[in-house]
Amino acid sequence: MVMTSPVPFASSRRSRSSPVRRQSAARSGGSCVVSHKVAAAMLHLALLGVVFGALALALSASTGRTGLSRGIPAVLAVLAYIVNALAPLVDVFDRIRQVSPFFQYIGHDPLRQGTAWDSVLVSVLTIAVLVALAVAGFRRRDVAG
Repeated sequence: MVMTSPVPFASSRRSRSSPVRRQSAARSGGSCVVSHKVAAAMLHLALLGVVFGALALALSASTGRTGLSRGIPAVLAVLAYIVNALAPLVDVFDRIRQVSPFFQYIGHDPLRQGTAWDSVLVSVLTIAVLVALAVAGFRRRDVAG
């Protein structure tokens, strides 16, 4: 007579996620390295979103037209993605890939390499220029009527 567990595969489930293994992984620093690289990827992703958001803000503040401030950043985001994705295959795209916001986001592989501070600097400077253009454009508009 063979005794079986009331829950199928209960013993294998316990061995994979044992508290001892989780504690030893936390002590070894393995999870810290992984979380650092995930945080780097999230930082780059957030900056990518803010670049296109700052572009939308600059267009909206200077033109006052919401259609333009939505459409142009969306089209440019798609084009920048295509340029970044096809750059290894097309020589012309390879030359302009360096200025693509998607290259600044993922070109340095933050999940493997960590934070690429030069890409962060390029993104932050791009955001600063676009926000300055938004402020200048808003000041020129006659908002009071």
